Order: sequence, then structure tokens, then C-alpha cells
Amino acid sequence: MKEMTDGDLARYLYNHLVYEVDMLRHAYRRLGTFKDGRDLSMALECFALHARALEEFLTKKPKTKNDVRASLFVAPGFRAPRKDGIQRALDKIDPQMMHTGRQRTIDPIDKLQTNHATKLLDWIEEGLIKFNEALRPPFTDGWMPSGQSPERLPTTEQPSATNYFTTTMTYVTGAMTNIIKVVKPKS
Repeated sequence: MKEMTDGDLARYLYNHLVYEVDMLRHAYRRLGTFKDGRDLSMALECFALHARALEEFLTKKPKTKNDVRASLFVAPGFRAPRKDGIQRALDKIDPQMMHTGRQRTIDPIDKLQTNHATKLLDWIEEGLIKFNEALRPPFTDGWMPSGQSPERLPTTEQPSATNYFTTTMTYVTGAMTNIIKVVKPKS
């Protein structure tokens, strides 16, 4: 597998990272529309999948040429926020949702809950802001609209289906404007 050029990395940012963030936020918003049952489990699992991917993106170093991590885009010294407040939630994701192992539980208190999702989302949003501020050239124009976290979801409010459409359309419109500006990234 060949090394990624800056052009390849830029295309990754504008396609895959934007997708991960959008799906994380969408899953979080959907959490507020379900009280219990399979639909809530589906939304939690979707959220956990994208939260885990973004946590790894922000905190891990590439181990193989296939790995794309924040460290490839930022100036030396970038650090994701400390994981003190979210480690328990992260520790619930693998045994509960990503692996079919003997550590799975049926006790709701030991499962990932919506309050954990709120903490994870806040941590990821903070990490994305720090990531955006630490971007190195040629990525300094940012990958988000106006160089800031697009339509950061206020976690103090319960997510609802009614505000989802407007927020998402604003985000997609802004992201597309940003993508058009950088459609020909420098290699």
C-alpha cells in the first residue's frame, strides 16, 4: 500500500471524517426519539461505532499504512483532550457492542447508556475543535465550514427529530461549500 499524499489525506478529511462526524451526530439526535427497545439499541450501537472510530482517530497513532489518524494532519504537539471523564463509557463499548464475548452483560447498569453518549459526544466535539486548531499546512483552511465545528449539537438539550432536518441541512450545505473551495487539494 502506497503512502498517502497530502491530496489523499485532504480527500479523506472531506469525505470520511465528515461522514464519521455526521453519523455520530445523527445517531445522537436519534437517541432522543426512542424510549427503549430495539430502535434505542440500534441508535446506541450506531453512536458507539462512530464514537469509537473518532476516539481512535483523535488519540491513536497509525500502526499500519491503512490507518488514518489525526496525527497525520496536525503539527507536532497535538493532544486530544484527556479521557478521564469518558473512559468508563469507552470501556463499555467493546465488550457490549463490538465483540460477542463472555463479558457481555444483561444488567442495564453495566451497559452503555444515553448519558454516556452525551459525555462521549462532548469529548469528541472538544477533540475536533482542538484538531481543527492544530491542522498543519496544507490543511489549515480546515475541513469544516468556517473552520469550526459545524452545528455543534448542544448536549444540554435533549435531541429531537424536529431540529434534526434544519441542523443537518445547514451542516451539509456548509460542508459542500467548504469541499468546493478545496476540491483540488495540493499534492
